[in-house]
Amino acid sequence: MKNFLLNLLFSLIFLLGLAILLYPTVSDLWNKRNQSIVISTFQADLDNTAEEELAAAFDAAYDWNLRLPKMLYTMTGAMIEADAEYNSLLNMTGNGVMGVVEINAINVRLPIYHGTTDAVLQVGAGHIGSTSLPSGGLTTHSVISAHTGLPSARLFTDLNQLEIGDVFKITVLNKTLIYEVDQIEVVLPDQVSSLRIMEDEDHVTLVTCTPYGVNSHRLLVRGTRLPDEIVEDVGYTINNEAVFVDKTVLIPFVVAPLTMLYLVRIFAQYLRRPIGRRKKYNGGLPA
Repeated sequence: MKNFLLNLLFSLIFLLGLAILLYPTVSDLWNKRNQSIVISTFQADLDNTAEEELAAAFDAAYDWNLRLPKMLYTMTGAMIEADAEYNSLLNMTGNGVMGVVEINAINVRLPIYHGTTDAVLQVGAGHIGSTSLPSGGLTTHSVISAHTGLPSARLFTDLNQLEIGDVFKITVLNKTLIYEVDQIEVVLPDQVSSLRIMEDEDHVTLVTCTPYGVNSHRLLVRGTRLPDEIVEDVGYTINNEAVFVDKTVLIPFVVAPLTMLYLVRIFAQYLRRPIGRRKKYNGGLPA
């Protein structure tokens, strides 16, 4: 019995440790599945939306971006994110999703929600309300934020792997915009000069906290929009690196069921022993 209990104890401790080890991976996979469902539903709803409605939604977004600099004199970012008009813009499906950000270089595909509340940043990327809506156009600068280092989802955890020249895609309604990374900075939270709107330029900046686990600074990855004719030539295809899965991630998924089988085998062997032999086994004597 003593040997059996020791084997059982060690197996249970191992399984507990394995469960803790697996939690981030399993949770991230679960979140990616949910994000894919949100994005698929968003795109399906847009496919059933009339072109006239989509055009009107873009016109409203362009008008908002023109008025934004003046609004910022009287409204804070938090006030804008709570504003009913802001939350209605580019919100064709009524679920707060205004678009999708895709970064193939780091295998990221996230829905973009209105605002940057805790609830939003737990499940996707958030648009900072005090910046231009990500509808494209000259003299705009949209800022998209997401968390780094969440135990339940990777989100922008790998944003620091991007390099100058990498590209990312913003899909808003039925429009796809491609941006090329041209500036990467690490700044303090109150250093926002790099987020200013520049005349006749179209920028999107991706923001996350850094360094990992400390979050004292902000990583700013700015992209400049590529002209549509260049986008057609360059294309935007998924490369092997973007969908590469580290094989070491699969090891726990193989070890866990094997350990369970081993545990069941030990218990089954114990139960198959005759009662008399179990008593001797319980006493630690050879059967």
